Amino acid sequence: MFKIKNIKSALLSSTILGSIMVILLLLSSCTQFRELQKIDVDLTNCKYVISLSRSMENDAKLIFLDNKGNILEDYDYDGISINSLTEYDNKFYMHSSQINEHYLIDEEREIEKFSLLENEHEDGEYIPSWFVALGKSSLIETLNIGIVNNSYLSSIIYSKNNEKQEIILKDQFLNNALEYDDKIFIETYSETNESNGIIVVNKKTENVSEQIRFSHAFTSNSNKLILFKDQIITYGNSHNDRFTKQISSGIGSLDVNTLETQEHILKDDNIIDIYVFEDSIYAITDNNYISKFNPDLELLSEMEIKNESFIKNYNNKNFHIEKVIEKDNKIYVVYLSNNFDDIENIGFIQVYNKSNLEPEEKINISNPNAKKWLGEVIDVIVRDKN
Repeated sequence: MFKIKNIKSALLSSTILGSIMVILLLLSSCTQFRELQKIDVDLTNCKYVISLSRSMENDAKLIFLDNKGNILEDYDYDGISINSLTEYDNKFYMHSSQINEHYLIDEEREIEKFSLLENEHEDGEYIPSWFVALGKSSLIETLNIGIVNNSYLSSIIYSKNNEKQEIILKDQFLNNALEYDDKIFIETYSETNESNGIIVVNKKTENVSEQIRFSHAFTSNSNKLILFKDQIITYGNSHNDRFTKQISSGIGSLDVNTLETQEHILKDDNIIDIYVFEDSIYAITDNNYISKFNPDLELLSEMEIKNESFIKNYNNKNFHIEKVIEKDNKIYVVYLSNNFDDIENIGFIQVYNKSNLEPEEKINISNPNAKKWLGEVIDVIVRDKN
């Protein structure tokens, strides 16, 4: 009797387990189907792609817009904290800053999941990305590995002979990268020196330089890197540096060949952004002026911005600047709403003319029929087409 009871119990357990397995397989197949279904969007008319996601939940969306801001298509998927949206080689890549679980849309417009060097590191499935940048012949990817043997480790990943090459960086927080010839220039924050600077990785030799710092540490704390002639141009503000009390800002240049630095300090001004236009460097300051510099960072002129649209948007407490994209003769400023209760209206993109910051078209970023705020983590790309 005891054995029969155990047999019945075993059969019941087996049935329950089988049912659970079937349910799990069904759920898995549904999830897989969702991840691999095609995105039906005509990219020939697509000018903007918006990535929206939650920082701590698997809830993400892609929105494809034409040059007027009309929604061509949107797509929900299970991404979490997608902080980098990149278009490369006819594919879209969505990288997570929370976990080693990223997505791509391939040439067939199917979306699939992937990870970065998961088997190369302990707990590799949990290692997130710092950011992703466009390289010359591949993506420049990163890993935020974390503390290993009492050192904080990060890595930069690039392709070499069609294989991923990983360079480990010790005690560095990675912010941005730019590739020139066979070098990758990485803007970092050194945990050891508590200072921002630039590290250079030589792709041929795999040598890594010491962190190159400007005279004023804040000069490179904006995370922005621009290639201008044979120089890397960056900028920063003292209010982002806890060691500097005086309000000032700096523009810095790093020679890509000699690695020599130059610097120009603006006292009593904060730089909102910098850009390159017609062989000169321009800095937009919060006193509503544009300062013009030559390649040697000598100040050539200062011009008040006649149209007040830029400074009004900058000072609008309902929004903040999330990203500035420089493309051709235009600047695309992404403003993110600070009103998290208005879950459908995420923000807007204001397009400006580089020559005088005259406003051009305005593109609203909306999430129709939203059930929650998806603007926690956002990225935007402006496509070359159209």
